[in-house]
Amino acid sequence: MGFKEAISRAFHKFGDVSGRARRSEYWYYTLFAWLVNMAFNTMIKLAGGYNSGGGRMMMALSGMIGFALLVPGITVAVRRLHDIGKSGWCYLLALIPVIGWIILLVWFCRDSDPGDNQYGSNPKGFKSAPTSGSIAKPVSFAASAPVTVNTAGKQFYERDNMGTRQESVSQAMSYWMVERMGKAEKPPFTLFTMPSAQAAEEALLELPFIHKAADSGKLICDRLMTFGYYETTENGIPTGEYEALVAGSDLTLDEFKLAEEAFTERGGKCKNHDAPAAGVKVQNSQGNASRTRFKEKVKGNDGISTYEVYTAPDKASAMAYLKTRPVTQRLYYIVVETPEGNFGRDINGFYQE
Repeated sequence: MGFKEAISRAFHKFGDVSGRARRSEYWYYTLFAWLVNMAFNTMIKLAGGYNSGGGRMMMALSGMIGFALLVPGITVAVRRLHDIGKSGWCYLLALIPVIGWIILLVWFCRDSDPGDNQYGSNPKGFKSAPTSGSIAKPVSFAASAPVTVNTAGKQFYERDNMGTRQESVSQAMSYWMVERMGKAEKPPFTLFTMPSAQAAEEALLELPFIHKAADSGKLICDRLMTFGYYETTENGIPTGEYEALVAGSDLTLDEFKLAEEAFTERGGKCKNHDAPAAGVKVQNSQGNASRTRFKEKVKGNDGISTYEVYTAPDKASAMAYLKTRPVTQRLYYIVVETPEGNFGRDINGFYQE
């Protein structure tokens, strides 16, 4: 579920505690409420502070907006508890300082109960959706070719991007607060502060899996990575400094060291990192899209999003197929289930559940 879809669903179910809410819906709404609060704090300071006339006016407006955000915030939290089989009354643990907050934080980070539970069907839609109904015809892959390893001198395009770009603070916060927190095994990463956008881009282009697209001029990644750079802010105001990130489950130790050297040589300073194990290797096995099979096409529980679901024997074949299926429509998801996990593609690019 994307950011806009999560916010739309939270307000659509204003005051409705029935049903279930997946992790992304809860954490995206939490991020949205935090961003609104930060925006009002910035406007209050720009208006002259809390004791000025403009500041008091902004505080009053902030209070009204905050109250409007409170109700959907509570209901999405209750539905999140339902999603893991807990009663909504468990939200009252928030009244217990520290211990209650820690318990709720752990629960809010848990994955959905598989299949249906007493509060409704799985909110991920395709996981527990009926296999009959609006089913698309199987797709023929007779002409599909195996994915090959990129060669030197190859020209890359936006369609070749298999990573998730980080281009703004909000995207970065979504990664740290939603996507990364939801993973049982946290992928290795390196995060640097950089003196300029040019320095960050030049450093990233030193990595063998990051290139500049000939059509869009943006950086793309030919592996399933989270990468990019963005200008940092303080109280919502741009600082002129940048952060650059590379993260991925198959980031090797040599690539990790190369990234840190490239960032450092261009004036960067390490903000945080988690080095990969020495035994991590790049998965260069060739995948064959023709080994992917159609399973079903279903609507999500919100009645808006659509999922095309396929099965494949391995990650390489899943990624090979996903590369042939660019998505241009919002709230449309192509998901390939494999023994190594589920891999998907939407309008924002590739992802792993």
